[in-house]
Amino acid sequence: MDKRSQSSQQTIRAAFVELVLSQRYDDIKASDIIKLSGVARSTFYQHYASKEAILTSSLQPPMSCLADAVYADAQLKPLQNILLHFWEKRSFCRLILQGIPGKAVAECLTELIETRIDKIIATNNAALIIEPHHAAIQIAEAQLALLRTWLTGKAQCNDTNLAMAIKHTSVAMLNSLQPSPRLY
Repeated sequence: MDKRSQSSQQTIRAAFVELVLSQRYDDIKASDIIKLSGVARSTFYQHYASKEAILTSSLQPPMSCLADAVYADAQLKPLQNILLHFWEKRSFCRLILQGIPGKAVAECLTELIETRIDKIIATNNAALIIEPHHAAIQIAEAQLALLRTWLTGKAQCNDTNLAMAIKHTSVAMLNSLQPSPRLY
């Protein structure tokens, strides 16, 4: 992607974030993002089909760190780093973890986890007692529940312990969904 396209995408995402922090997500329209970002309408739609597409695109990198928690051998540090980032941006994160944007977050994380589950199944010639998509939903929702309660202050712990809890629970859930459970 050329620098101009990258710049346009960054400008659009920055306008989107500014609007999410100042308005209800449901009230934001593509035209609001276009106006605030100063890009042409055609430029906006060249990069994004909707505001949901901006949200999903923005979520891919941080949600990938959460999705990697299903790997038993995944390093804890990247997950810990993203949790620290979420904590620093908790006012924004609280907004996007609820309502319509919360649904988009859950769907994005579910899709990323399902991809990893499919890889684990293929690599280990394994099977699950439910469909990988259902397993991915279960794990994603559990991860998001831990994240939400932490970010809202309903449950307190440090980022290291939360990272370990997310990783251990994700691996254990996946393990428990095998016909004859074993660790990957």
